[in-house]
Amino acid sequence: MKRSGKRDLLVRLTVVWVISAVCAFALSCGRAQDEPATEAPAVDSSGGSSEAGGLELIPVHVALPLKGEISSYIQSSTTVAAESEADVYSKAIGICKSVAVEEGDRVRAGDLLALLEDEDVQIAAQQAGLRHKKASEDSQRAEQMAAEELISAKAFEEAKFALELAEADLKLAKRRLENTRIRSPVDGVITERMLKPADLVATTSKLFKVVDLQSLTAVVHVPEREAGFVRTGQRVEVMADSLSAGSFSGRVKRISPVVDPRSGTVKVTIELGHAEGLKPGLFIRTRIVTDTHEGTLLIPKAAILLEGDEQKVFVVREGIAEEIFIRAGYSEAEKVEVLHGIGPEDQLVVLGHLGLKSGSRVKIVDRGGISD
Repeated sequence: MKRSGKRDLLVRLTVVWVISAVCAFALSCGRAQDEPATEAPAVDSSGGSSEAGGLELIPVHVALPLKGEISSYIQSSTTVAAESEADVYSKAIGICKSVAVEEGDRVRAGDLLALLEDEDVQIAAQQAGLRHKKASEDSQRAEQMAAEELISAKAFEEAKFALELAEADLKLAKRRLENTRIRSPVDGVITERMLKPADLVATTSKLFKVVDLQSLTAVVHVPEREAGFVRTGQRVEVMADSLSAGSFSGRVKRISPVVDPRSGTVKVTIELGHAEGLKPGLFIRTRIVTDTHEGTLLIPKAAILLEGDEQKVFVVREGIAEEIFIRAGYSEAEKVEVLHGIGPEDQLVVLGHLGLKSGSRVKIVDRGGISD
């Protein structure tokens, strides 16, 4: 009986253990189905890990330096003026009889612009001519008679004086007649006409304006500290937004020998080249070229970063960005001269600087350059 009781107890313990094992196995299978599997770290297409601390590639745009020409210049703005122009006035008082030109007409020095009523002046000139003719004949007869001692020396001198007086009167009459003809004093184009037939003309009335459009200039005022770099004959780059050509060249024609004490500037006159549509009063921008470096290393201005008083660039070498401090020279709108720091084969980062530091791994997505 005792053995039978022990056997029954052993059987019961075995059954309990088996049931417990089965329950534990079932529970573990249920948890495995409910919980998602842990994912492996993602790797980007460029081979770098996207996790913090991984090898993330920074996309950048780069450009190569080039050899070229760059200049230093003094920039200013002004308006076009005519070197030769004249306001035309009358030398006589009278009524305008006719006008011979209109605005826009090209004239030469001495061409007739207008005519005043001249009937009375013509009559006076004819009378002076007749008196001169009579005095000339009297003088000739007196000279012959004096040679034959038929008249006194006094009579001969009076005849000569009468001739001289008649000559002076004739010159005055011809001048008064000529003054009724209003003529152009210079070559050029009529830009203003303030006269019409039947107007009363006075010697103080401006009648025409004549401008020589072939000799256009521009006056700029250069600060005293920069005036020492300006020389006669230097090239000047001229820009005008309203012209189809956009830009053209000029040269420094004159430099004032004095400094304006009110503004501290020196007056510089620029002789402008020929450009279609260029005319007095047009607004222009000028750049006086004071020096030019040829065959020098140029980089895009977008590649340069400032750090305090220094300038630096990022150069990509074997997929890694390297920070380099440079020494710059002349600068223009989109390009800068580099005197020290990089070479012509260096790839410069021009876009993508944000978050970039020396040693960053980068991915070049675009290569470009700069225009000459």
